[in-house]
Amino acid sequence: MDQGGPRIDRGHFSLIEQVIPAGFESPWHMHRSEDESFYVLEGQMSVIFEDGRRLLQAGDFAFGPRNVPHGFRIEGDQSARILLMTTGSDFTDFIAETSVPSNAPPAAPDMTLLMAAAERHNIAILGSLPR
Repeated sequence: MDQGGPRIDRGHFSLIEQVIPAGFESPWHMHRSEDESFYVLEGQMSVIFEDGRRLLQAGDFAFGPRNVPHGFRIEGDQSARILLMTTGSDFTDFIAETSVPSNAPPAAPDMTLLMAAAERHNIAILGSLPR
């Protein structure tokens, strides 16, 4: 029986390897149905929560529980290669829906499309990262 609200994928796990350019920052957001973890393979990134930020370098790990606003920024002048892990498939499905081919010319994201896709996948976009 559907009780409404976000779907929680029990027993699912997703792992995404991402290479993210220097200076990229995610929006301030919250996952309603899954926990998110970051593991840095190369480069460095800041993970930002309401109570502060943590600089991660190669070999460092950070955990972001569901329903907790957070975001991240790639620091320094090099790309970062990270493993992004979630306890469900919503984020993976969001990435699959909104990704563009790596050989596509750079373009500003279509925020209307991204916001609608985020909502479909139980992700709340809350605005820009806090400074």
